[in-house]
Amino acid sequence: MALFLAKGNSSTDISLRHQLSADDSYTLVTLVRTCRASGMFHYLKMIEQYSPATPLAMIWVNVEEIKRFGLALYKVCRLSNLAVTAKKSRNTRQDLLGLADLNFCIPDSDRIWGAPAVMDEQDRQLLIALVERRDNSDQKVWISNATRILYDDQVDFEWA
Repeated sequence: MALFLAKGNSSTDISLRHQLSADDSYTLVTLVRTCRASGMFHYLKMIEQYSPATPLAMIWVNVEEIKRFGLALYKVCRLSNLAVTAKKSRNTRQDLLGLADLNFCIPDSDRIWGAPAVMDEQDRQLLIALVERRDNSDQKVWISNATRILYDDQVDFEWA
């Protein structure tokens, strides 16, 4: 939302989506295509990029950053309408990031994410023990699975 307000773009449609300019539409679509092409929002591909020698803490932080970026980009896409250009006669939502693209589970607890970088060992161990981390490899809990529940070909309504 801040993206739109900062630009002074206040034109919205009945779904409260902001109408993007042609340049902004191109930038957003290019970003989404690049992320999709690299498999950026697929948990197994996130993990494949690391060697076995990479420290687990580094992998966890990087995966959490990608998840949070993916959710933020999804939110921007949900609040956006692409510009209609001469090449495209209609606004296509398929060019934007959707729930089906988010092949990972929701991020782990904010308690760990927001913890101070420097903690004594006892506090760090207590924090880890108190927070239940998600099983990212369990595909049944990935965000992309919500599309089966929220979308129905017989109903022309976007739930999420």
